[in-house]
Amino acid sequence: MPEIEVPRYFKPRNYQLDLFRALEGIGQPQKKRALLRWHRQSGKDMACFAYMCYKAVQVPGNYFYFFPEYSQGRRALWEKIDKSLGVKFLEFMPDELISRRNNQDMLLELKNKSTIRIVGSDNYNSVVGIGAAGLVFSEFAYSDPIAWDKMRPVAQIHDAWVIFNSTPNGRNHMYTLENNVRKMNSWYVSELQTLWPEKPNYSSVVSPANIDEERASGMEEDMIEQEYGVSYTAGIKGSFYADVIGRAHNDGRIGVFPHLKHGLVDTYWDLGSTDDTAIWFVQRSGGSYVFIDYLENSGLDVADYAELLSDKGYNYGTHFLPWDGGHKTVIIKYSAKTMLEYALKDYKLSADVVLANRVPVLQGIQAVRSIFERCYFNEGTTSDGLKKIEAYHRRWDTKKQAFMKEPVHDWSSHAADALRTFGYFEVLEYGPHSQTGMDEEQVGLITDFDPTEDD
Repeated sequence: MPEIEVPRYFKPRNYQLDLFRALEGIGQPQKKRALLRWHRQSGKDMACFAYMCYKAVQVPGNYFYFFPEYSQGRRALWEKIDKSLGVKFLEFMPDELISRRNNQDMLLELKNKSTIRIVGSDNYNSVVGIGAAGLVFSEFAYSDPIAWDKMRPVAQIHDAWVIFNSTPNGRNHMYTLENNVRKMNSWYVSELQTLWPEKPNYSSVVSPANIDEERASGMEEDMIEQEYGVSYTAGIKGSFYADVIGRAHNDGRIGVFPHLKHGLVDTYWDLGSTDDTAIWFVQRSGGSYVFIDYLENSGLDVADYAELLSDKGYNYGTHFLPWDGGHKTVIIKYSAKTMLEYALKDYKLSADVVLANRVPVLQGIQAVRSIFERCYFNEGTTSDGLKKIEAYHRRWDTKKQAFMKEPVHDWSSHAADALRTFGYFEVLEYGPHSQTGMDEEQVGLITDFDPTEDD
């Protein structure tokens, strides 16, 4: 029987071969973890899926390929045809080795009992607890980092190899991961940029002429630096708050601003039942706001959050809830507002709870932006929340080649929604744009906000 080539059709570039050599321990100590900060059009998913096919044939087991969203996996891998090869990625795995192909669930079963499954980080619970031989987290900077946290124990127990690939998305969890593992001998870390020929790690895969063509077609320089220069400091693609957070860093408003014991602490919430609940803790200082803490959790009821607030030990003022905190249903006879009031009283905390009115999402976002220069953040206790609001972004419409106006609902949304509660009350309800004191010009500043236009 003739030998079957796996992966079929794949012709690796030198830097892709370097990844395989590191994971296989060829000419060097074997690595079980890899982080690839590779530029657009570098063949990140091509290389990672090729390696997964190779290992799935060699070592029977379960292999999971994570994308930020489940639907993205279908477009970016399951149905994708690579133009340079003229074949689908799935053709890397020869048909004669496949026992079953499930297009609906994006699952391959091999004759040696291995499985390859496409998963979304937005639905990681579907595979948590299943043994794994290998994992890929594609576009990790745009994924819910909890997916890796949940899969980490499985990877350790089964000694699975894991690859993270991505272009940057600001200084978020991808940035933190790279800083943490860059000097660890057990990790293979690779940076690849194709923007600056004079700088290290230049691939030349995308020519300067092609990048100039992107500029001429309207691609902003920040995005070019991020996508082709793999810059962590360039503006985040489609981010609502990256620019104002950048200014806060430059102005020294993100640093050491600890809790003042004599001052009241207000809380601003985003409520979730099956979803996460997020809370910002804020102290007022003259005309400024000091964000002293951030809390996010899931699977808890309102009474549990009252206990967590009590454990913080702050002297609370007012608790500001979003508009849906007043909802009651046939099953739940009391609103979240009422239940929180009762729970806070049980813990002898301030039970001053106020509900927001419902306003358009984009109006709330602009309210936050309009007041952000008066906000200070204690970095040690709010870094998780800051990373999430920096990553909060608009969806890119690949067909129209433009950003949609509405934000993506993902792992970053809860922190941003709680921040919108802050923006609503401090700008629209009580601030200069309150319903009672807003003139026509001020109304326009808020309601006409178009996040697809430059500020």
